[in-house]
Amino acid sequence: VARSIGIAQHLIVATPQYLAAHGEPRHPSDLAQHNCIVYTGFARANRWVFDSEQGRQVVEVQSTLGVDSADAMYGAVLHHVGIARVPAWVVGTDLAHGQVRALLTDDYPTPLPINIVYPQTRVLSLRARRFIDFLLEELC
Repeated sequence: VARSIGIAQHLIVATPQYLAAHGEPRHPSDLAQHNCIVYTGFARANRWVFDSEQGRQVVEVQSTLGVDSADAMYGAVLHHVGIARVPAWVVGTDLAHGQVRALLTDDYPTPLPINIVYPQTRVLSLRARRFIDFLLEELC
């Protein structure tokens, strides 16, 4: 069983130092000329989808680094390795303080759904049921 509990907004970010050395992408298709840090937990890690007033655009990005955690991905950004698509909550106050810059803000990365997934059984453990109820109450 899968129950939707929300969506995760993402930002495309890089450090000012990376952008000074490699230039700033002005359009999603420009990402093909940059080193993008990808999340390997997705089947198509190099496929980034953007939605804008002009419609949907799918970009195949180039990457020399793939990671399996948002924190590791963001750490690589902070070390000027490249550009990454990260959950907005990872960036925190770094954006306001100028440590990173949000890129392509007119072409928003497509939000990703957040789901609770659990086995379909007649009886769910009390602990699991309470946790699911807590998530639904707090996040929905």
